[in-house]
This record gives sequence, C-alpha cells and structure tokens, in this order.
Amino acid sequence: MSRRRAIANRLSTLDEIHGIMGGMKNLAFAESRKLRRFLATQGRVVREVEAAAGEVLKHHPAPPPPPGLARVWIVLGSERGFCGDFNEALERELRERLAADGPGHVIAVGYRLHARMEGLDVAARPPVLIAGPGVADEVAGALTPLVATLRDLEQREGPLAVGVLHHDADRGGVRARRLLPPFDPPPEAPPRKSAYAPVLHLPPEDVLAAIVEHHVFAALHEAFLTSLLAESVARLQHLDGAIRRLEERSHELTLKANLLRQEEITQEIEMILLHVESRPAA
Repeated sequence: MSRRRAIANRLSTLDEIHGIMGGMKNLAFAESRKLRRFLATQGRVVREVEAAAGEVLKHHPAPPPPPGLARVWIVLGSERGFCGDFNEALERELRERLAADGPGHVIAVGYRLHARMEGLDVAARPPVLIAGPGVADEVAGALTPLVATLRDLEQREGPLAVGVLHHDADRGGVRARRLLPPFDPPPEAPPRKSAYAPVLHLPPEDVLAAIVEHHVFAALHEAFLTSLLAESVARLQHLDGAIRRLEERSHELTLKANLLRQEEITQEIEMILLHVESRPAA
C-alpha cells in the first residue's frame, strides 16, 4: 500500500506541475501574438525613418565615419528561464565576434545572460549588466538605462561602432545587426514624383543627426521586440517538450500504480482463500 500511496502522491505533484506549465505555455502564446502585432508596427516606424534618411542622404551625402571607432556589442538575452539554450547561443556568438573583430565593450541585457558573462576575457573591460524586459510592456523601461549607457560610453570613448546581437524567430538563430555608424550603405530613397531635394529648415548635418537619434531608438525598440518574440517562441517549444515528457511520465506511473493495485487485490483474494481453507469443515 505504501508504494502505491507514494506513486499517487507523485502523480498528484506531476498533475500540479502540469497545470503550472500549461498556464506558462498559454501566457507565452498570448505574449507571442501581442509581440507580433507590436513588431509589425515598430517595423513600419523603422522603415519610415530609414526612408527619410535615404531621401536626405540622396542629396546631402554624409561624411565617412572617422577611423578607430570604439566597438560596442549590445547582447539581448532573456530575463526569465524556460527558453532552452537561448542565452548560451548568444554567448557563443559574442565570443566568436569578439575573437574575430577584436576586444570591445559589451552591454549584456537580461538576468539570465548576466551569469554567462562572468569571465568574458575577450572583452575590452567587464561587461555592463542591464536588466531586460520580461514582456513587451517593459521594453521602454529597459531602453532608458541602455541609451544612458551608450551616451556615457560615447562621452568617454568618442564615436562608437555599435552592433546588436539578438535572436530572430523568423530568420532563425542569432542575428548581428549594425546600429552605428548609421546608414552605411545609405538606405534607398523612396520613389518620388519630384526630383528636387527636400526643403530643409536646418543644416543637413543637424537634420541627419536628428534622424540618426530617432533611428537608433526605433531600431533598438524593434530589436528588443524581435528578441522577446524569439524568446517566447523558444519558451513555447521548451514547455511543449517538457509537458509532453511530463505526460509520458504520468502515464508510466499510472500503469505502475494499476499494477500495484492488481497485486494488492490478488494478495487479498489469496488471503481470503487461505482463510476459507483453514476453517474446519462443519
């Protein structure tokens, strides 16, 4: 009886875990759908800013970036777990990039990624660790300290060469995205009926600087949403596999409990028969 009771307790625990994982899976699915809507809108914002930059640069080319830019890598990891090797893949890609391009500053975003940044001996200095968003509504809050860190680095190091490493669910794997220097090569200008240059009320360099500022913020926002979507997709896959294994284990334990119950019934029948045989005949 004790073995069957232990299995019953185990089955009850697995049932509770199954319910928790099912709830987590439903939340990840809902978050994925919301992120796709947000990402579609944010993608249009980025394309519009790039189109404006292309139209200005078509008539007012920007000077080439200065040599010797300080290299910075922004790595967008996860704030939560249950997403497989999400952060491990980012760490591997970062190490390969630093080994190929030389040491650089690293800004690691996401609690789960921070532990993997310990002992990163190929960076110029210890990585800057920033808390990441857990859901789409937290992206704006995560962008504030990230932009502040980039400004501090720019004040200390001068012009920066900034790249972003993040997962992309649609493209698959880790994507490396160049953020600064901007628009190299320049984006194509949208087709216009008029061939005249746009009318600017400010010097072209001031207009381009403003466009670059908008583009950096919009592109970072898009990268965060893309990373969160990939994280949600990875969490869905991870939880789906975990739930499937949990159900298989529950099925095995249920069969074992049934066998133990059958053995108990057999023993009870044998005890009854022995008792009947031991009674004296009337």
